[in-house]
Amino acid sequence: MTVSTSDDVASNILGNVIRALGPLWERRLSEPERLMVRACCNDAAQLGVRAMATPRNRELQLELLRERAQIHAQLANCLALGEGRLADAFWEAFASAVNGALAVALTAM
Repeated sequence: MTVSTSDDVASNILGNVIRALGPLWERRLSEPERLMVRACCNDAAQLGVRAMATPRNRELQLELLRERAQIHAQLANCLALGEGRLADAFWEAFASAVNGALAVALTAM
C-alpha cells in the first residue's frame, strides 16, 4: 500500500463523514474534535486496507478488531453531537468508502 492510497481512502472517508454531518461538522465540532476525526480517518483507512490483506487468522483478526475498538472509543468520547452519533456517522462513512472502492474494483475485473 502506498501512502497516497491510504491518504486517498482517508480523504474519501472524511468526505463521507462531512457530508453525513452536514453543517454540524463546523457548528458543533471543535477544531480539536475535527482533527481527531481526521486522525481516525487515517487510522481507519490503514486498518481497512490491512483488513482486506489479512489472512483468516484469529490472532491477526483480533488485532484488527482491537484497533477498530480504539478508533471507536476515540469517536465515542466526542459527545458534541450526542452520544454515539459521531461514531455511527463515521462507521457508515467508512463502510460507504470501502464498499464503493470494492464495487469499482470488481467492475474493473
